Amino acid sequence: MHLTFTAVPQSLIVRHLDGEVWKATAPEADMEKDVSLDYPAEGVDLQFHVEWPRGRAAGCDARGLTDPAGDTHDKSVWGKGIVDEVVTFP
Repeated sequence: MHLTFTAVPQSLIVRHLDGEVWKATAPEADMEKDVSLDYPAEGVDLQFHVEWPRGRAAGCDARGLTDPAGDTHDKSVWGKGIVDEVVTFP
């Protein structure tokens, strides 16, 4: 998975099924990590917990999550301050 931020967050945690799949205490504006997880037919829910600098709206593009059929999916998370959002990848 490849993450690109419009503003560098203070911290990032990505969870799947009550487990952390990615944690960064000093994230960068552009990061990539191999993430392996089960991908059922109904899709994958990933919870993004992002802390951006206060007072600024910012976003995160999550790209490169590939399903069993080989299709790649992209999603975005936007917010201000602390964001805790579940995103479903089909």
